[in-house]
Amino acid sequence: KHPYELAVAVRYTHGYPFDRLPMYVTETNPAGESVRKDIDVIIQPKPGEYLGEKGMDIIDLEQVIDSKKEFPIFGTYTYTLIPNMDDPSGFPLLMEIGLVLRDPQQK
Repeated sequence: KHPYELAVAVRYTHGYPFDRLPMYVTETNPAGESVRKDIDVIIQPKPGEYLGEKGMDIIDLEQVIDSKKEFPIFGTYTYTLIPNMDDPSGFPLLMEIGLVLRDPQQK
């Protein structure tokens, strides 16, 4: 019953053509209730300036989306992450998207 830190993790390659990655994050609690949150992961605050930890051409980026995430109902929570893009070509050079849940009391 204490707050956690919830972050979106993105792995992409150098040359990603957009300044951000818009997406929908939907949380479904154990009672089956869903809440959708629209987020923007900032990739390039300035053209050509990529955020994240670089390893050759691969860049890993984490962006906190809730620094005080609580889970009021005991049980399994399900998350769905859907990139929001109208272009059928999608997001070139995007490799992976995921969630990271951290317990700040474990730092």
